[in-house]
Amino acid sequence: MSACAKQALPEHHTRTLLQCPGQSDAEANIVMSPMTATDIADVHALECRVYAFPWSQTIIVDCINSGYQCWMIRQQNKVIAYAIMMLGSREGHLLNLCVAPDFRRCGYADYLVGFLSDVAIVQNAERMLLEVRASNHPAISLYSKLGFQQIGRRANYYPAATDREDALVFAKLL
Repeated sequence: MSACAKQALPEHHTRTLLQCPGQSDAEANIVMSPMTATDIADVHALECRVYAFPWSQTIIVDCINSGYQCWMIRQQNKVIAYAIMMLGSREGHLLNLCVAPDFRRCGYADYLVGFLSDVAIVQNAERMLLEVRASNHPAISLYSKLGFQQIGRRANYYPAATDREDALVFAKLL
């Protein structure tokens, strides 16, 4: 774990975080931790399950090896969410955010974005950036709710089933 993360990570982040409605405390057993090399297969499996054009295992390994902020949430040892952020030039750049379909709308994405924003602040970042598919309305709604505003558009940024798809660029001052 980076020194930055240790400073920004209160002890409660390593214990039970959130529960979906209908879960008992025993069922929850939810823990957040930094991603390590031993987590690559589980993280990649979730990436492949959620995204039509997933990142490769090599990209995830490169993010960990480059010292990016790579965090995941597990429930009973199963990866249910993760986020990856690059820090530099007084900015945090949210590169990837993924939540398993069965665990959406439980607050995990909000929690990860909030946590990574705190990490960025500790590292003197002044803003957070991210790109999102123009068609990903639930994510756009989430980012807007969290205070992000659209500042641009990248034409043909993402691969799509037919041709390419634009990315919307969002930013938030920290």
